Amino acid sequence: MLILNDPNNNLPSLSRSNYYDILKREDQDEIKHHNLIKRIKEIYFELKARYRAPGYRVIADHLHNEGFKVNRKTVYRLMRKLNLIGYRMKRRRRYDSFEGEIEGRIKPNLIKRNFFA
Repeated sequence: MLILNDPNNNLPSLSRSNYYDILKREDQDEIKHHNLIKRIKEIYFELKARYRAPGYRVIADHLHNEGFKVNRKTVYRLMRKLNLIGYRMKRRRRYDSFEGEIEGRIKPNLIKRNFFA
């Protein structure tokens, strides 16, 4: 457990009144972006039923098409707060057929040159 105003740790101190003020303070995103949060949830579950889980960019584009003026970073922050996670595609790897031994694939030295690869 972490103690806030402990002199042994290097955390900044926080007054008691400020701590309880932050604890009681209402969530500003819920107040300011109430309609936006509702629409983000609707778009997310609508697209998730049709495709895989959409990311914040897709949802931001849908919101822009509907006339909402909202930044993608705001959509990203709200989606993280709502725990709506977009699907991430797996990265494709380059094909590599190397199996570890190349002894049998070295061609004979027909020119009789004196070097090592």
